Amino acid sequence: NRRKEAAANKRPCCASLCTMQWKAILCCVDVGVLFVALCFERFPPEVVTLCALLVLWFAGVVQSKDALAGFSNSALITVTALFVVVEAAQKVSWLPRLVKRFFGQNTHPRWSVFKQMCFIGTLSAFLNNTPLVAFFTPIVKDWARSNGSPASKFLIPVSYAAILGGQLTIIGTSTTLVVQGLLAQSGLPLMGFFEPALLALPCCILGFLLQATVGYYLLPDHKGGLFRHAKEHASEFLTEMILNDDSKLLGQRIQLKLSNLFAGKAQAIKLLRAKNSTPDTDSLYTGDVFLHSDLPACDTTFKSPTSAISDLGSPNAVGGVRLRIASDRDQAAGVVPGDDDVLTSLEEARPQTEPETELLQLGGDVLNERAVKVAAREEENMYHIISPIPNEERFTAGDRLILAVRPEALLNAALETSGAKFVDLDVNELRGLMHQSYEVVLASDNPFVGRPAAVAFTEMCRKYECAVLALRRNGETITVGGSDSLTDLRLQTGDTVLVVGKATFFEDWMPSRDFYVISAIGEPRVPDNKWQYGTVVILVAMFVVGGGGIVPMDQVAMGAAALNVALGFMSSKEAIASIQWNLVILIGSSLGIGRAMEVSGLAKDIANLLAQSNLSPHGLLFLLYFVVLAMTEVVSNNSAAALTYPIAISVAKTLGLNAMPFVMAVVFAASCGFAVPIGYQCHLMVMGPGGYDFKDFVKIGVILDILCMGIVAGFAPVIWPF
Repeated sequence: NRRKEAAANKRPCCASLCTMQWKAILCCVDVGVLFVALCFERFPPEVVTLCALLVLWFAGVVQSKDALAGFSNSALITVTALFVVVEAAQKVSWLPRLVKRFFGQNTHPRWSVFKQMCFIGTLSAFLNNTPLVAFFTPIVKDWARSNGSPASKFLIPVSYAAILGGQLTIIGTSTTLVVQGLLAQSGLPLMGFFEPALLALPCCILGFLLQATVGYYLLPDHKGGLFRHAKEHASEFLTEMILNDDSKLLGQRIQLKLSNLFAGKAQAIKLLRAKNSTPDTDSLYTGDVFLHSDLPACDTTFKSPTSAISDLGSPNAVGGVRLRIASDRDQAAGVVPGDDDVLTSLEEARPQTEPETELLQLGGDVLNERAVKVAAREEENMYHIISPIPNEERFTAGDRLILAVRPEALLNAALETSGAKFVDLDVNELRGLMHQSYEVVLASDNPFVGRPAAVAFTEMCRKYECAVLALRRNGETITVGGSDSLTDLRLQTGDTVLVVGKATFFEDWMPSRDFYVISAIGEPRVPDNKWQYGTVVILVAMFVVGGGGIVPMDQVAMGAAALNVALGFMSSKEAIASIQWNLVILIGSSLGIGRAMEVSGLAKDIANLLAQSNLSPHGLLFLLYFVVLAMTEVVSNNSAAALTYPIAISVAKTLGLNAMPFVMAVVFAASCGFAVPIGYQCHLMVMGPGGYDFKDFVKIGVILDILCMGIVAGFAPVIWPF
């Protein structure tokens, strides 16, 4: 039989090493250097992988047909087309509302975790997990805040659910599609659309239950994102500079003067310039109705702001004024204060009580999203808001400048500055700042990744028209104003940055590949479009036709992408921009290197070495799973799959075994790495927003790694016998 013939053909271990051809030796060295380069992450992985392929191609180890075969592989074509289809589906405006309605109230936190993981895992079976995590991270974070729960209890489960759910079908992850393409390239039987679910379903059920029970208690509950940090520590790095009429700074350039005053250790966040000399009356409008505390039985309707001042006297003398009804301007803005909103002076509204469903948790203080909007609107009514501040902008009397600066730098500047005073931000000013703040996670495509933080932040302000407040990495937060920690720090993929930007920041930069995630207090509302339902119809049709085996998946995906563009659901420019070309190059190059390992004989030589280990087929399966898992924790999952697939197939052929258990080990081990956050984009996306550090992933991730290894390596030979 096959096993006896394979045993008869085995060569001694030393003989295998001595008879390695020069092509196999060069390929081994090339792959070794590639692995080291990927671990150090000094250069982008797609660049390193492409260079490794070029070395083998130019050296003659692999011919042009084999070297370039990966770029025409059906799996790569499917992955590329799915980027377009998923991008179109993500524009559906009603999906976030549907998600929050499904999540409901957080009355039972552990049940909420399980329910959310089931929902996200189901979607991940049909949508690529990376954009899915990017979509759900701000939604889940906002949902957790609105329910008074720490987001750190829910964001790691989002990443884990997307990864586990992606294993249910062959299109859930790009890794499975890569292996599917390699099977086709090797002439082996392909996986069925739902065939991986035979192993993935028990992994999902047990993984979700583990996260909702043990995992819930292992995750931190005292951490938050950068919004919370900014709220709690505002007095430590944020201050307001107010210019008097006799200030010596009048007429001087703001940016230049700040650089001289603070020796480069301060950053201007935004400038508030009064619209007129009587800002107090500017906050009152015709139609506003008030109830004076001294006259509890009398409603007072002001016909105009001027009559309000004359009727009530000085605004600063009014106390306990209760705002009852808002005018048309509030309703038009979508902000309607309630009966319990208290106006402590005519220039600022501070809601005191709100329905529980509208509360947002920000650093220990319960703030209302509506209050943030009210404060921002009042600020816009009273001041011209200039952010970012142009280099040519000059100081004028009455300017209020919000700065990010450390106390020690502020002390020296205060002694040298006359005609200006420095004060802490009040509640309304902080609310206004939060209204313009965005938490972004840097993507691998961001042009500032790898550059010194101090220099990169300055250039980021110009490109994105924003101001940088803070940086979070591995659970540690570094504020920008005057921090010496930024001097030797280089930006990395997955770093979370808090910025203050324009109202259109989300719309301007969310479609780009510079950021994985952009979140704000109260997610921006996407306008409804009746035609957007067409993208959902196309998506469902693609799953039915492709999943049913009626038409090959690569043809269905390409057809769905083309249909989205042809029907106007997205432009051709948007379709091209939605494709992650770095991933396309990475996958194509990895497939070429994998083919080089086969034709050079390296994969066969490694298989012969493993065959001499006297391990049982089950032992070899566990060993293969562990090796692939270790690789995927430190390098790209697609690279790990492409580099180990030839070895897995060669081991099966050498021992005369069924290759499918080894193929499944590669598929699951390459995708299901949970213990190390740096090995997977999904983990990097939630690390900063959740305030996690390295050990938070290790505590629950190791358990989940062992669980998946036991299920896959233990039951794969039962489903697909050796």
